[in-house]
Amino acid sequence: MSNSGDHGDGADGWTIVVPVKALDRAKSRLGPSLSPDARRALVMAMAADVVSTCVATPGVSAVRVVSPDSEVASLASRLGAEFVVEGPGDGRSDPLNSALSAALDGVHGPVAVVTADLPELDSTLLGRVLLSAARHPHSIVADHQGYGTTMAFWTSDGSGDRVCRFGVDSARRFRDEGGAVEIQVSDPSSDAASHDVDVPGDLSRLRGRRVGAATSIALHHEDSALPSCPDRPESATMVW
Repeated sequence: MSNSGDHGDGADGWTIVVPVKALDRAKSRLGPSLSPDARRALVMAMAADVVSTCVATPGVSAVRVVSPDSEVASLASRLGAEFVVEGPGDGRSDPLNSALSAALDGVHGPVAVVTADLPELDSTLLGRVLLSAARHPHSIVADHQGYGTTMAFWTSDGSGDRVCRFGVDSARRFRDEGGAVEIQVSDPSSDAASHDVDVPGDLSRLRGRRVGAATSIALHHEDSALPSCPDRPESATMVW
């Protein structure tokens, strides 16, 4: 485990940073579908699946998890990722973007930020996205609504060029202010890289789709999020 002052080199491949919001505040817009405990469990499950995917993807040399929560720190350690503490910030800048910048600072080689709420992401798709990102100095994957950002990439070693702009209307700001190229992956499953989970409709969309094992378990434990289909075969990763 590391803190924000102890960074590896990352020169042999991609360094991926995965931010996980404070668990008591994460995914509050899922309130109509999930209880607070269920939301917390889902956040941890999706984070576990995303971090596991990043660790398993060829070409990735290091994975760092950024969060203010000690529970997330333990998760990162179990999955073979480093941990960077998200501090309270200075009141003048966004604490998440400041923590992400700290996690990227001093890393040599290509770097990426991948959000922790992409339950359908797998290592094959992520590998294809990284190959596309490697062709550009700075690129992003916009979310399925086109306003937010699920992934951001930088291939330059210049730390000053790695400005994180996550938040409201981030995709436009990454493009207009940072010069990022928006990656389009030509594959039927490519929407897994852009379909994050923020609102109840995003949960409904997961029915009948393949998600990570931890996410599947978390959702099957919450009756209000999933329909009951006893006549269909059970799967470790398929959400019915």
